[in-house]
Amino acid sequence: MKHLEFYSHDELGVRRMRSPELDFGVQWRDAHSWPQYRVSWVEATGEVVAVKLLGSDQNAYEYAILGTTTPGDREEIERVLKGWADACGGLHSLDWVIGRVS
Repeated sequence: MKHLEFYSHDELGVRRMRSPELDFGVQWRDAHSWPQYRVSWVEATGEVVAVKLLGSDQNAYEYAILGTTTPGDREEIERVLKGWADACGGLHSLDWVIGRVS
């Protein structure tokens, strides 16, 4: 989904927009070296989100929800993604995140 869809004006989008996010790096990759993804946890919803980094225009970014954890439970997401800094950066590293949060 695009930036405006992710932060739409429905109840869920408003919670996302107002929520702090905890970032887990910006060099996640799928099977290709480009594009890269930023992975973040949305505190208010518990969603773990991958943002495809397509360019400087925010509306060009694509968002994908990889999984969910307990909203507001920072300790849980830190436990679930423990070791993320070592996993980030290689080809298929996004699969590591998906495996941890699904």
